[in-house]
Amino acid sequence: MAETPFANTLPWRFADLASLRQTAEKNPKGGPAALDLGHLLFHLGRHAEGREMWKKAAALGASPVIAYRALGMAALTLDRDHETALKYLTQAHELDHTDAIVARDLAKVLFAQADPTNTAKPGPELWMRARDTLKAAFPQGQGRSDYVALLARAYNRLSEFADAARMLDSVRVTVWEGAHEVHDLFVEAHLSLGEAHLKAGHAAEALAEFNRALEYPENLATGKLENACAASVHYLRGNAFLALGQKEQALEAWKKAVDEPTSKDAHQEEARQKARQALANAAK
Repeated sequence: MAETPFANTLPWRFADLASLRQTAEKNPKGGPAALDLGHLLFHLGRHAEGREMWKKAAALGASPVIAYRALGMAALTLDRDHETALKYLTQAHELDHTDAIVARDLAKVLFAQADPTNTAKPGPELWMRARDTLKAAFPQGQGRSDYVALLARAYNRLSEFADAARMLDSVRVTVWEGAHEVHDLFVEAHLSLGEAHLKAGHAAEALAEFNRALEYPENLATGKLENACAASVHYLRGNAFLALGQKEQALEAWKKAVDEPTSKDAHQEEARQKARQALANAAK
């Protein structure tokens, strides 16, 4: 039997506070009541009291994953205290490596810690930890677009582009209308794989990767946005065609790059300029 009748009656009301506190006081060793009381107090804006109840619940072993995550997110959202958030979310993750929500939140804190503005010498360790955290909970998180984007971002930051591409091929997600981060990471992975092939002298393999970067896979639930710019993709396709000895196709690809819609992305505009120069060089 549940220790408190409030466990399944969210959202609570202020009128529930006295009854819930009485339930907790009758059984001071009862963790579930402390956890519920923590949720209600925090919901009512009594943040310090709520946190104390969560700490008590965790110490008593009552859904400690939930309690530690609540403490971590409170530290993050209210205090902007990444170190404390990292401590509590790490504790939650260590108790359940398969919890995708905890893994997602912990990875977000690790990403913030890895930001060059937060550390003098950003290294791969935090990205690796974020990647491993997300991989551990992947079976539960693979249907969430935010989760998939975080894992793909970790792979790409670690230059593990093949892993990113394979993972993105294996999932099926739903995204908010207009969202495109998952697809952007898909493009980044395939362009990087293609550039590596081209540098290694494998032009046909490079072209295949560049062509994939033009796709909008159904499983990623992202359609082509109006005025989307693919200048960087077409410029690289032109380079691959040239390496294959297919000059006409190279010229066509470079012209497509030049004719793509203008973009606020500096990389796209740089690719457009390079394509324009390639066309000029070919005309000499």
